[in-house]
Amino acid sequence: MKATQGVKLDTALKDCTKAIELGDSPAAALDSRALVYFKLGRLDDARADLDAALDLHPNLAASLYLRGVVRRRQGAAATGDADLDGARFFAPRIDEDYAGYGVKPS
Repeated sequence: MKATQGVKLDTALKDCTKAIELGDSPAAALDSRALVYFKLGRLDDARADLDAALDLHPNLAASLYLRGVVRRRQGAAATGDADLDGARFFAPRIDEDYAGYGVKPS
């Protein structure tokens, strides 16, 4: 919630890291921490968490979408677009959801 609203990102980062350490299946927490890193402008860290989440669950629409945005911002438009297309396949309204969080694939 903190990351989607862009508030208390420092504590959000700690919360997500703790959830990753304690969880049996950390994919969701990795995805959440990636959003925190994204909001902090730490694209390499966000990308690493997204890659890890997608290694565990390759069809996570949220992780595919955010990785697509990150890849595009890192200059890898083709792979970013492929991730975005995959995310939209699994969750057709995902652009609207992430626009509400202030995240757009521009």
